[in-house]
Amino acid sequence: IDLVLELSQEINCVILVPNLPLKDESLSHLEIKIVKGGNGYFWEQLTLPLYVNKKGLTLLNLCNMAPVFARNSWVTVHDLAFIKNKAWFSFTFRFIYNLLIPIIVKRSKKVFTVSKTVKQEIIDEYKVDPDKVEVVYNKVSQEFLDAKPKEISIPYQEYFLVVGSVNPRKNYEWLCEFFDSSKDLKLVIVGGSNKNFKSIDKEFKNVHWVGFCDVPELKWLYIN
Repeated sequence: IDLVLELSQEINCVILVPNLPLKDESLSHLEIKIVKGGNGYFWEQLTLPLYVNKKGLTLLNLCNMAPVFARNSWVTVHDLAFIKNKAWFSFTFRFIYNLLIPIIVKRSKKVFTVSKTVKQEIIDEYKVDPDKVEVVYNKVSQEFLDAKPKEISIPYQEYFLVVGSVNPRKNYEWLCEFFDSSKDLKLVIVGGSNKNFKSIDKEFKNVHWVGFCDVPELKWLYIN
């Protein structure tokens, strides 16, 4: 949302959705266009490119996937973990990404990623022109910066904090085992699991799992 809001200050942005308009009030001043014709991968790969090609639009995709047949598409690829670590992902997820991402990267006008390391991986894996891949680093959202901290109940006065999706690709199991081997160090983990990723089912005595929390609670955890 923050990216769209900042872009809209410089260029004319239209948000395309398959059915219901977005409910976020911060986007209320932007044009939200419903493009009817299915949902999910069908909408993304068929309905959406037919619409943008007909209108001659530039399509910006911020979440890895993009329509293969869009003529003028810019895509963000966050990482290539689905290639290197098969055990971390479901078969369906790996199949779709391994099928579509190579085509999307080669057909897109521009590819964005979040680090120089991933940029080099994209160049090496897909043999694309280095000038085609741009690094745009992540940033802290304005919602987080403006939030008033809200205390959350945790069993430790002092702790280390980890925030992210809970799955083995983050190496949480090793991290939890390390903290469990200590008498004094405590770890708090914020984040939920995703059905596309394999989960960690073990319990650790020095680790407290918060799960999902709202932005004010997350800010309190960071401050403390």
